Amino acid sequence: MALLKIRQNKYEQAFELLSELKKQQPASFPVAASMVELNTRQKKETEAIKLCDEMVKQFGNASAYLLRAKVHTAFADSNNAERDFDQAATLEPDNAEVWVAKSNFELSRGRASQACEAICKAVSLMPENIRIQEHAVGILLSSNEPDKVRQGMELLDKALSQSSKYRAQIIQSPRSYCTNGFAIDKTG
Repeated sequence: MALLKIRQNKYEQAFELLSELKKQQPASFPVAASMVELNTRQKKETEAIKLCDEMVKQFGNASAYLLRAKVHTAFADSNNAERDFDQAATLEPDNAEVWVAKSNFELSRGRASQACEAICKAVSLMPENIRIQEHAVGILLSSNEPDKVRQGMELLDKALSQSSKYRAQIIQSPRSYCTNGFAIDKTG
């Protein structure tokens, strides 16, 4: 309910709900993360970072570092965001979600090669995850490196051959994947 209030920009109501939840569940990661989101949405950088720092101290896991990295990113603090993304990857190198988040960060910084490396790591950790495969295809096919584009095409072909849901998704909303100036039709 609190997240709904945040998304509706009803910040006072969200704060009241989250404050009550925090009293009932003081060690709840989801409650603390929702408080961080509330502060971030309200552009309260100091409060959001302070909460993230407390979460990193309390939980010390990749999720806490990822959350703080995303807050740093939201407030255009790329250096601290990068440190936290790297720390999350160090703490949980086998967590595919860490690598997906890192790939998004690298892409936002214009570092396509590092984004490709990170998303490929995520795919290697969860090779059957269609959502990660789809994300990887988008990143790899947008690369300027022919090997990465080829890797993206292979991944797309694999996803299409293994998942009827993915094939149906492509067929329902036809699109072409553009690479190096050529449209590659994968709808049919």
